[in-house]
Amino acid sequence: APAVMTEIYVRYCWEDEKADRFELQQPLRFFLTGGRIVTVPAGYKTDFASVPPILWGFIPSIGRHNHAAVLHDWLYDNRVFEAEIGAYQARLFADREFLRVANEVGPKHRFRHYIMYQFLRWFGASWWSN
Repeated sequence: APAVMTEIYVRYCWEDEKADRFELQQPLRFFLTGGRIVTVPAGYKTDFASVPPILWGFIPSIGRHNHAAVLHDWLYDNRVFEAEIGAYQARLFADREFLRVANEVGPKHRFRHYIMYQFLRWFGASWWSN
C-alpha cells in the first residue's frame, strides 16, 4: 500500500512569529513501515522541510517531499514510538520514514532525498532532544 493516504491542505500562518509556518486544514494519514497507520491531525503546524535558505536552490523547503516532511515533523514532535523502542531507534525510524515517503512521492529526486536524510541523521538529534 502507498504510504501517503491523503492530500495536503494548509493555511499559511501569517500571524505566526515564524514566517514559514503552515497549519494543516485536514488530517493527513500515512501507512508506516510495519503496517501501522498514523494520522497527523488538522491544526498541526509545520514548516515542511527545515532547510537553511542558502540551500534552497538545491534543497527547497517546500516541494514533492512535503508529505514526508510533515510526517517526519509529527513523529519528532511527538516522540512517536520512543516509549516502545527507545529514543535512538524511534528517531532512526522517523528519519527512515522520511526517506521512504519522500522517495515514494518524488521518485525522480532520490539523491536529493538521500542528502536530506543524511542531514536529518547528522543534525536531528538536537531537535529530538529538545
